[in-house]
Amino acid sequence: RGGDISNEEVLEAVAVIIAPGGARAHVLGQLRAARAGKVLEDDSSLLRDIAEFTSGDLSLGYKQRLALACALMHEPEIIFLDEPTSGVDPLARREFWTRINALAAQGLLIILDNHMSNADWCCTDSDGNGLWYNAQYPESSWIADWEGMAKRYKSQPAVVAVDLRNELRSGATWGGDPQYDWHAAAHGAGTANLSVNPTLLVIVKGINYALALTGVAQLQIILNTPHQVVYSAHDYAFSYTAATSYSQMQQQLDHYWGYLLNQGQVAPVWVGEFGTCHTSTACFQDSAAGSQGFWFSSFLQYLVENDIDWCYWPVNGTEARVTTRTFGAEETYGVLNTSWDGPAVPQPADSGVTLLRKLQTIIAACQCPQPVRGFPCRSLIAKAP
Repeated sequence: RGGDISNEEVLEAVAVIIAPGGARAHVLGQLRAARAGKVLEDDSSLLRDIAEFTSGDLSLGYKQRLALACALMHEPEIIFLDEPTSGVDPLARREFWTRINALAAQGLLIILDNHMSNADWCCTDSDGNGLWYNAQYPESSWIADWEGMAKRYKSQPAVVAVDLRNELRSGATWGGDPQYDWHAAAHGAGTANLSVNPTLLVIVKGINYALALTGVAQLQIILNTPHQVVYSAHDYAFSYTAATSYSQMQQQLDHYWGYLLNQGQVAPVWVGEFGTCHTSTACFQDSAAGSQGFWFSSFLQYLVENDIDWCYWPVNGTEARVTTRTFGAEETYGVLNTSWDGPAVPQPADSGVTLLRKLQTIIAACQCPQPVRGFPCRSLIAKAP
């Protein structure tokens, strides 16, 4: 749980682990300035009042701030926040977004995301959040709230995109019955957002837990403002247990969503989430067909071969205080260990290979036709809990 080291030590450890060599001295220099009592310019100032506390003693709200600080230590140009305010009180949530505005002023790019209708852990078919609406939260409220968020951040140029909904399930379809038609709902929400701010990118995930974008082949999302749609997929090993070779897995990936990369550039495709366990080296390197490690190695190869931008889930080393999770327990898919002071180390520990090292092999800058709005085209790893 990280209860034996201070928050400042956690930040310093993460800076050394994740930051590239060129940024490491800068980050550590800022931390030394913190010890001297100077007001920092970056995210570590969010925790300066509790720098000497141990992370295990923090409330959930401060845990979320620590997670944000860890995600920002290597000064990323863009960060994707996955449930950043889940489980925190309204005052802490308001303060969090105030800090987001402050970080935006420093050049950080922000994507707004609607993860759940009821703030909690995601996801199951029976949690009441499988569609974009439920009995307590009708579709009209969902669209109105998206329009409200677009208005709220219209004057904030660092808010560059809206990710309309996480992992559609519970019978969601791409077309068909209106009560389950995610295509129509995404069109409505996308239109509402762009009516307020036509510069926003509209990120639309597939159905079946964001795995499948097969419906786009026959029914695209066409909005009044062209070139603003980005399709997004989530991918995990449990969808490929029958694959016995890379070529078979490649065919399945092409079928689910990869075909969009070769359809005359219908729209960009971003892998918004993928992950594997860190408890054993077999989690991320295994030649056995159908295994977790086989899928992970093959998936990394697919990302590189197709020059796909991505986010890994998750960075955090411990679980949050939400349904089906145990606060402080090991997050077995996390990049960091349970103390958040180093990378998670698999068994056997003497292998020298970690999940972080495997991810670092594909973090190199990607190529793209041209920078978007002047921002460089890069691979991404920054998903805070």
